[in-house]
This record gives sequence, structure tokens and C-alpha cells, in this order.
Amino acid sequence: MDVSGEAFIKGQNRNQNIFRGTFKEFQKSTVYSGGILLNTKSYVWAPQFLMLDITGEYNPELNKDIYIVIPDRSEVRTMNRFDMRATFFSSKPVNLSVFLNLNNVYQNRENLANIRSNSKSWGGFFNYSNKILPHNISFTNTKWNQQEIQSNRNYYFDQTIFLANTSRSFTKYEDKHDLNYTHNEYLSKQWQFNTVNNFNEIRLNDDIYFDFKKNYHLQSLVSRDIQKGTYLNQKRIRVFENLFIKLPENLNLLGNYNFNNVLYDTVRTVQNNITGSLKHKLYQSLYTGIFYEYNNVKSAYFKEIRTKAGFDLRYVKKIPWQGYLNITYNFFRQHNSTIAEDVILQIIREEHVLTDGTIILLDKAYINFSTITVSDNTGTIIYQQGLDYLLIARNNYYEIQRVPGGLISNNSTVYVSYTANQPGTYKYDMNYHAANASITLWKNLFEIYYRLVKQDYIHLNKTDYITLNYITQNIVGTKLQYDFASGGFEYDYYNSSVVPYKMFRYYVDFQRNFNNRVNASLSANLRDYKMLDDSVRNKFYDVNSKVTYRIRSLTSVGISGSYIKQQINETDLNLILAGAEITTVYRKLYFTLGIDFYHRKYLNEEFRLKGIYLQISRKF
Repeated sequence: MDVSGEAFIKGQNRNQNIFRGTFKEFQKSTVYSGGILLNTKSYVWAPQFLMLDITGEYNPELNKDIYIVIPDRSEVRTMNRFDMRATFFSSKPVNLSVFLNLNNVYQNRENLANIRSNSKSWGGFFNYSNKILPHNISFTNTKWNQQEIQSNRNYYFDQTIFLANTSRSFTKYEDKHDLNYTHNEYLSKQWQFNTVNNFNEIRLNDDIYFDFKKNYHLQSLVSRDIQKGTYLNQKRIRVFENLFIKLPENLNLLGNYNFNNVLYDTVRTVQNNITGSLKHKLYQSLYTGIFYEYNNVKSAYFKEIRTKAGFDLRYVKKIPWQGYLNITYNFFRQHNSTIAEDVILQIIREEHVLTDGTIILLDKAYINFSTITVSDNTGTIIYQQGLDYLLIARNNYYEIQRVPGGLISNNSTVYVSYTANQPGTYKYDMNYHAANASITLWKNLFEIYYRLVKQDYIHLNKTDYITLNYITQNIVGTKLQYDFASGGFEYDYYNSSVVPYKMFRYYVDFQRNFNNRVNASLSANLRDYKMLDDSVRNKFYDVNSKVTYRIRSLTSVGISGSYIKQQINETDLNLILAGAEITTVYRKLYFTLGIDFYHRKYLNEEFRLKGIYLQISRKF
């Protein structure tokens, strides 16, 4: 039915210098490559019976490298891909599709780690659409073998996923009920760890409206899961109920209940959490609310009760010069009561999101450092300290930061397990205040803001052996925003008994298209922390820019550059990337000529590369 693709040839010349202390290496490389990509769409007998989508790609490379320090060598690198999908009865209520994907690829993680990986995945999807009980079933198996070339770390991953789902509505109020079953099998082989994990879960989701106006809404989740593995054995029952009621006089009532019953190996933990809030809106300017939370956690080693009650308000007022005054205030008092013996407390899968430029502390103090393990959500990938993450002592706590170029990507979630010295029975009350005031003028062209956070403790009882985080935080900043450009400055003085710091932040964002010929973008975010307890400077700088100029309809020039600097606990990263490229089309031939520049200083190694390349391709 359809055939498309691309064939190309490419030549590249590059020089690179590597410095490791007193060791120096100079390398010249000439790379010749070519390749072909082919996409086909076909049917067997009739399109309604069987559709076939097939993609194949093959790109061999020949490198000629000349070294000064080590002997001459040449190496052959290949990248190939094959994807196939077959769909039976695509236009029928009952349909089936199967697929196969094969990949062999060289890639780069965050421009820091060179990776060679082979992957194979196959599976199928079955769907039955009907008015009584529609359902679908899917099966996927993925095998992935990855090697980090510089560190020579090898990682093998074998995953099998089976999913089954059915859904149904029973009333005329747009209710929805989903029943899901999941079976996952994970096998991981990495450095000194071999892990196995089997996961089974059955989950029921309900979304119910009780009236046509949708003033009464209930969301419900009930699940049961069992995990068995090398480092994680647990059985868990979860119940989550969320109720929304819209009341007269612009009042809204929200309440939820959360229940967790978890058995980790031989230790059972039961948690009950109840929250409720009442919110009110007065005209278009004043929003107020009160809330209450009760949390009860019991295990064989401790019992913890936490209650929280408070209120919040937000006031919005229109002012001259097309501006607005915004004021918010939030207050709550939290009571913590823990009854326990002086024992070693085991924490399992504590969840944290790691973001560059953000200070993340592990929840507990007095952690036994040698017991800390960090894993992914499956529990099979065990990350390595120093290569994937860093741990920094902060008073009696530990800060965790990801390492750029490691297996943990920015803004991803990790799960931390460890043991900590439990200080026994104690009680305290915490007062928390947060206030914010901002003024925006001329339709958000200019904004100035101030934020205050204060956290202190009263009614202390047997708290001599716990670390309480007293906080006074003052943030002041300003922002300019006009159409295609925005930028600002922020100063953050975080006076804390655990991790005090001063932070300066500068940021800018620019994106503009000029007459559909020039497209320019620039983004920069600079964070400079001064840690007050040890005078250490932590810096997070990133700048990215790109300009594209369309000379003619088929000819364009692009220039790009980026700079990344991270300094964390004497671990420095400096990375500069720059390049320029011109592309044009002549008689269905696509010509690309470009230059590259790469300079990296990281972990006592400096790497410089300059290159030029030419590619000619034919698309059909």
C-alpha cells in the first residue's frame, strides 16, 4: 500500500584530546558511514483482515582512528533496527495486534556517558469492544543489554508484563468502573547485583457522580498487590476514597480516607489517614478554607499518631496600572506522638524525586550510612553511589543528589531503603506559617514578590535525641515577562537547623520567530548556593540557545550552544556543547554540512572534541 524511506552517506573528521591527570591522549578520527531506512505498509487478503507495518534500518560505520599514546586501530560499529506490527480485524469489535522490535544502537546519556545497547521486545494486544463488558489483554516481553563504554558497567534487564482490563458504567450519571490485573516479572543483572522481582496486582477504580450537576462526586481505589524478589518481599492492601460535595453559598466540602496494610518480610505496618477540608469563595477575590488531618501508623516496633489542623486564605485585588495584588497565608499546627523502644528502625522504599538544583533530605535522622540502598520503582535496578547518586551529610540527616550522566535521569523518582536509630518515645507540636505577597503590573509585565516560611516547635517531650528542623525562610524576587521573553531574579535565605543556605537564582527564557525566517531561543537558569554550616558553594548553571535561519524555502542554517556547570560537594561538572549546520535540498537530494565542538571537565577528566561532517541523503 505504501513504501517510504531514506538512504544516506556521511563522512566525518574529528580531533579529540583527553587529559587524565598527567596522562594525555590525542586522537584523530575519520568516520565513513551510510545507511538505509525503509518503511512499508501492506495488507494480506484485505485491509480489514490483516495489516502489516514493517520498518527496517541499517547503518554501518567504519572508523579510522590514529592515536599518539596507544596503538593505531580501526573499529566497525553498526546500528540496526527492525520493527514489525501485524493487526488483525482492525475495524472490527474484536481485533488482535502482535509486534516485534529489534534494536542495536550506540547512544549518549546527557552528553556524558557513551552507551551501547541491544534490545528485543515482542508481544501482542487483544481488544474486545462491546456494550456489556468491553475488555483488553496485552502481553510484552523486553530484553535489554546495555554497556557503559567508559566505566565498562554492564546491565541486563528482562521484563515480562501481562495486563488485563475491563470497564463498565452502570448509571446515567457518567460513572465509570475499571478492573485491572497486572503481572510483572523482572530479572536484572548489574555489576555485583543480580535481582529478581515478581509483581502481581489487582485494582478496582471507581469514578461515580450522584447527580446530573456533578455536585456529588466519589473517587475510589481498592487494590491488592504481592511482590516477591531478591531485595523486596511485600504484600499490600490499599484503599483510597475521595469525596467531593458542592454545598450552597459557594462552599465545597472535600474528604478522603487512605488505608495501607503492608507486610514487609515479617514486619507488618498499618496506616490509616483521614483528611477533610471546607473551602469558601467570596465574590472573585477572597478564598478561605479550613482543614484537618489524622494519620495513624502502627508496626511491631512503633506507633505514630500525627494530627494536623489549620486554615488558609487567598486575597486577590485589582489595582491601578493594570495590576493585581495577591496575598496568601497558610497556617497549621501539627501534633506528633511516637511510642517506641530504642530500636533500629527499618525504612523500606522511601520515595523521593531528584531534581537538579534542589536540596532533597532523607526523611529520618541518625541513618546508618552503610545500610542505604537506592533503587528504581521495580526494585530491580540498584543504583551505585558515586556513579548514579551522591550522599552528603547534613547535621544528623543525609542529602541525596543524582549524578549527571548516571542511570538516574533528572526529575525522576527513586526509592531509598535504610535503617535508622529510633530515638524511642517522644512528643512535640509543630507550628507552620507560610505567607506570600506579590504585585503584578501592566498585564503581568512586571512582578515583585516576597515569601516567608517559618517552622518551629512547642510542647517538647523527650525530644533530646531527635533532630527538629527549625526553619525561617525569606524569599524575595522579581520577574519581567513580555510576549516572547521572560526573566527574573530570586534571593532565598533559608535559615535552618539542619541545612541552612543562601541561594541566588537568575533565569531567562526567550523564544521568538521573526517573519517565519529566523527562529531564536535562549533559556538560562543559574542557582548559586552557599551552605552556611560549612561555607561550601554548590552551583547549578545551565544555558541553552539555538538560532535557525531559513535562507530559502529548502535551505536553512542552524547554530546551537549549551553550557552546563554543576558543583556539588567537590564533584564538578563543566560541559560546553556548540555546533552549526547548514541543510539544503537539490533535486531530491538532502545535503547537510556541520561542525561540532564538545568540551567536558568531569571527575578529574578533561575531554575536548572538534569535528566536521557532511551527509547526503535521498528520501523517497
